[in-house]
Amino acid sequence: MRSRIRSTRKAFGSTGNASPDLISENSRSRTSRSANRKTKDLIFNVTVPSPPNLYTTTWKNIGQLDNDGVEITINYEVLQAKKIDWTTSATFSKYHIVLTKLDESLRGSYVGATNLGTPGQEATQLTRAVEGQPIGILYGYKFLGYDAAGKYLFDDGTGKGVTSDKNPVRGVIGNGLPKFEFGWGNTFRYRDFDFNFFLRGSIGHEMINTLRAFYENPAIGTSYNVVNTKFFNPNLKDAQIYSSLHVEKASFAKLDNATLGYTVSSVPKSGFLSYFRSIRVFLTGQNLFTITKYTGVDPEVRYVDGNNVLAPGIDRRETWVYTRSFTLGLNLGL
Repeated sequence: MRSRIRSTRKAFGSTGNASPDLISENSRSRTSRSANRKTKDLIFNVTVPSPPNLYTTTWKNIGQLDNDGVEITINYEVLQAKKIDWTTSATFSKYHIVLTKLDESLRGSYVGATNLGTPGQEATQLTRAVEGQPIGILYGYKFLGYDAAGKYLFDDGTGKGVTSDKNPVRGVIGNGLPKFEFGWGNTFRYRDFDFNFFLRGSIGHEMINTLRAFYENPAIGTSYNVVNTKFFNPNLKDAQIYSSLHVEKASFAKLDNATLGYTVSSVPKSGFLSYFRSIRVFLTGQNLFTITKYTGVDPEVRYVDGNNVLAPGIDRRETWVYTRSFTLGLNLGL
């Protein structure tokens, strides 16, 4: 494995006259890192014929991954005075991972395939990793619409829509890894009040919504609850067939947490509270809101599928709803 990491750090101070009520001048720091990492002899659990092998999978050195990326962090004291201060921080990261080489025994093939699952979809391939291509390939039919009879139309390889019995071609229909990720945190103080929040997001990834792939079809209404999103077609007259229709843009921004606090400036000199050096009351909220166009439970990037690190981008049906929570607390300093 060879790696190259470059780090730079810069600090900036004021070049003008200081304001009389400032404790210190604004300052800013920036840290950036770029990396180029090559992972040789990548170990992966691949499918093998049985017999002659005792089992259908085995661990092998399958090839090489190249990872290029950059990460930037900026911290900035926007304002720092006697009665008010504000500090902000931002992060940005971007990376690109390519399967540059495959073992000779796998040359011309692919690895990292996974399927839609039970019931009845074990042969429906969702992902694959191909030599010379980025990691994160989502694989399947390209959906083009419906015909007059309510049947799915898929790309036949020329841009023409055909039904599933006319041998449409499968190909790349998305990528499960984001183009970049970001975070933004802020801390404010005004007199005895303080407030902080953290916002983060991932941009540019797609997600296979397996709930839709299984249950967004009026034909299954006698056996299952039908999933009804903006993509639902009540006039569908076809079997449930996985395609790019079930691959969604999953970019998001989330307010992970926010806290509002109040510190008692004058601790009582008598009574129970007099035993404490400081008193602070706060209210914290977790998972406050998510901005996304994804119709599934959670647009978070799925970096792995089970133990398969070459199959990102699959939102399995086991995903449960994240709860929004609030905590009212009291900090007592002795």
